[in-house]
Amino acid sequence: MALLLIVKALSLWHIVPSPESALAFLANMLGRQNYAFLACATIIENTVIVNTYFPGAFVILFSMASTHGNVRLALATYAVIFVSAFSAHHVNYWAGRSMARRSEPRAMLVPPSLSEPLWKDAVGGLAYFHPQLGSLYSFQVGTARVGYWQFSRRLALGWGFWSIFWGITMYEIGRVPVSGGAFVWILYVYLVAWGIRDLMRARS
Repeated sequence: MALLLIVKALSLWHIVPSPESALAFLANMLGRQNYAFLACATIIENTVIVNTYFPGAFVILFSMASTHGNVRLALATYAVIFVSAFSAHHVNYWAGRSMARRSEPRAMLVPPSLSEPLWKDAVGGLAYFHPQLGSLYSFQVGTARVGYWQFSRRLALGWGFWSIFWGITMYEIGRVPVSGGAFVWILYVYLVAWGIRDLMRARS
């Protein structure tokens, strides 16, 4: 929350580019079909903390929408997005696990249970509908010391579904129906809800 507010203040003071300027730059870069740029943008958008200001969702959606009518180009573009986002979510998870190990005594680390029902994985995976929320969720799963197998199930059910859904949807409609900053308020609500839940858990 603090990082989001700081970046917002910097943009108001014209120290960092405004979201509109960033989108104009990205649109210009995307018109060149640069896969290296797409991979970097996707990794940034799906990596926790660093994606708080970068309008990477616009990059991902626009890239798939621009392939409308060209199946070969669509598959190549989706492959770049898939590999990049998949890697970023693993970075988020292991960063969370690393933070959990450093913040708690070794004696308190209890191996996580793998017996949780599958529906909990599916419900948790709903956060993956947007990259910023998904990156926070992967990080949160790591900080909760959830086992890698259970994380993999959640990633497959949640992120896997939304990745395919958005890829096919953008290819079919051939345009981006949302702006790059459309989910900022949802991100704020998610962070506040996450904080309230952790405070209540700490008090109990």
